[in-house]
Amino acid sequence: DVPTFTHGPRSNARADPVSEAFDYLDLSRGASPEAVRTAYRDRVKSVHPDHGGSQAEFKQLQEAYATAREHASE
Repeated sequence: DVPTFTHGPRSNARADPVSEAFDYLDLSRGASPEAVRTAYRDRVKSVHPDHGGSQAEFKQLQEAYATAREHASE
């Protein structure tokens, strides 16, 4: 199941895209930038279209990574 990360005025007010992003990467909210990068690199090995994943999964991973990276603790 691929979660959808939504941003902007049409997003579900109850959804927390930051928490969803960290959950998708299997990290605690506020993980370090290094942990976010490592989780992304580990996950991309299975979801990248060149490695048997789908384009939709890869897009979701990219969105989760961008969101988590913005909110990673220094």
